[in-house]
Amino acid sequence: MENKINLDNIEAIIFDLGGVIIGVEMESPYQTLLKISPRNEQELLSELKQIAYEYEIGKIEDITFLSAIKKKSTN
Repeated sequence: MENKINLDNIEAIIFDLGGVIIGVEMESPYQTLLKISPRNEQELLSELKQIAYEYEIGKIEDITFLSAIKKKSTN
């Protein structure tokens, strides 16, 4: 069953790129992963930020992003 949205009543769609409207603490997820991972912090942080960048620019999809973060954080 497919849910369809009635687009007739939508006046605007807002994309908040870069946390302009909604503040997002980007370092918080990194800090949490660094605390629970057995890996070297500097090495892991660099790898996590690279994965996040690839995800942000659309180079990798959701499942690939999540799998890569899990793999890097636990190995």
